[in-house]
Amino acid sequence: MDLSQFEAMLSIQAGFPSDWINYGIERKRAGSESPTFAGCKPYKCKDGEYIYIFFLSTNTLKKGLPLLGLEFGSSEFPEDKYAVFKGTPGGDLLDAKLTEFCAEHTVMDAEKILNDNGIVSSAIVTYKTMQDHPHYKARGVFMEYDAFEGGKFVAPALCPRFKNNPGQVWRKAPSYGLDNEDILEELGYAPEKIKELYMKNILKQDPTC
Repeated sequence: MDLSQFEAMLSIQAGFPSDWINYGIERKRAGSESPTFAGCKPYKCKDGEYIYIFFLSTNTLKKGLPLLGLEFGSSEFPEDKYAVFKGTPGGDLLDAKLTEFCAEHTVMDAEKILNDNGIVSSAIVTYKTMQDHPHYKARGVFMEYDAFEGGKFVAPALCPRFKNNPGQVWRKAPSYGLDNEDILEELGYAPEKIKELYMKNILKQDPTC
């Protein structure tokens, strides 16, 4: 496999690179909101968290519009359209309805209801929501370690996971700089040189970190 990170990012930019190379059309940065389609952006929920909604495709319109009290096939949302465009009466109405809907629901409730009704959406997960997120819990994304100074320390679990040769936690979570001497001696540093590095504050240990 021969792959670079920048090529991967280039490949997911749809036709934007080709638009520039072939036609001289430069697509401007739009941030997290679609510059073309209504209902494709983050919305703030009742609990102050945000959800990203991607209200696009004929199937989404058929299933999702009734949830919001809107009619597929009406003048604002004609049946021959696969999307609702920004700057149109339908686009303004859809955006207002999604804003209202999200403001009435917590982010996790909104995500479930929208997905159950064929609307692609995902809670924008913060560290706060990660702790109680049902999928994170089911996967065991975080695990609890014993700390050297006593007590417990929570950190991401081992990743990736291997069925035949699983990773193991083989000791307590180290404090900052705890392994300095072992690592440097393995690299060929003499004890006197390591001591000198400590004296010059080039090397440190901090049992509180």
